[in-house]
Amino acid sequence: MTSPLISVLYVSEAVQEFDVPALKELAQFASSKNEEFGITGYLYFEKRRFLQYIEGPKEHIDQLVTNIAGDERHKILHQVGEPEVANRRFPTWSMQYLTKTSLIEIKMQDVIFDYMRFIGREDPGYQSSTETLVWNMVEKLSENHQRMVF
Repeated sequence: MTSPLISVLYVSEAVQEFDVPALKELAQFASSKNEEFGITGYLYFEKRRFLQYIEGPKEHIDQLVTNIAGDERHKILHQVGEPEVANRRFPTWSMQYLTKTSLIEIKMQDVIFDYMRFIGREDPGYQSSTETLVWNMVEKLSENHQRMVF
């Protein structure tokens, strides 16, 4: 029996400096490992914050989430997941490193950065609508990802 597909999205804050070469190296390493385990998704970084979306077989995503949580280079601020995903949203992205330029092309830069900026605030009204915002953001990016140029 094959494991169901699940997805996880998290925002974390870097506790060390990351420059562009280090980010590209991280994305390339993640891409090669993800390909091996049937995981797809993307990584975005801005102003010391990561946003990563991953999807794949439950047992592999669960292990990856454990590994990510144990990575001392960052601290997870917020994480949400879907217990079952019918279809992959990003089937060709083993770990696409998104840049601000690529997000500007599809007018997503403000949506993603606003989400990253507000995570961790104590405003209960914002927190209660966070999950809806997250999945709307992921769906919009999924609908437009083929137009992106890297």
